[in-house]
Parts: sequence; C-alpha cells; structure tokens
Amino acid sequence: MKLKSMVLGIVLAFGLSSAALAQTEVGNKVCPISGEEIGGMGKVVQVEYNGKLYNLCCAMCKKNFLADPEKFSAIAEENAASAPEGAGHMDGMMEGEHNMMEHGSH
Repeated sequence: MKLKSMVLGIVLAFGLSSAALAQTEVGNKVCPISGEEIGGMGKVVQVEYNGKLYNLCCAMCKKNFLADPEKFSAIAEENAASAPEGAGHMDGMMEGEHNMMEHGSH
C-alpha cells in the first residue's frame, strides 16, 4: 500500500510538472489592463489562462485580469502579435503614465 501511494505521488507530481511545462508564454510587453510597460512598475506578475502565461504590470492587474480573462487575454495576445521587437509602450503613452480609468490607484 505504501509503495502504491509513493507511485501515485510521483505520477501526480510528474503530471503537474508536465502541465506547467506545456504552458506557452504569450510575451506581451504591455499590460492588457493598465497599458503600462511590463516591468515598469517592478517585478513582473504572470497569470495563467487556458495554458498560456500572460504578463501583467502588478498584482492589482491580476485581480482585474481574472475578472474577465477572455477580454484581457485577447488584448495581451493582440499586443504581443503586433508589437515590434523592443516595443514596450502603447501609442500615446509617456514614461510612467498610467491608464487610471481601468487600473485605479496603487
């Protein structure tokens, strides 16, 4: 019985590791919630949705992302697909400027 539990534990652990490895990083450079450059506010926050990892600017945005993941994952994927290499800001945004309408204050 003890051996069976160990084997089950190993299988479960391997299964979870395989699932984590199967995640695809979208690579968006702009937060789909705030429009802030990823990394511009400190440590990058990532959220997983449908097997993909999305980059967010802060923990506050993670809460908002999870409230409407379809909307914000689509925005992030569009950003990642259309952003030229090295781009980080949305058009019209200046360094440190925040989209306060959707993001709120920190």
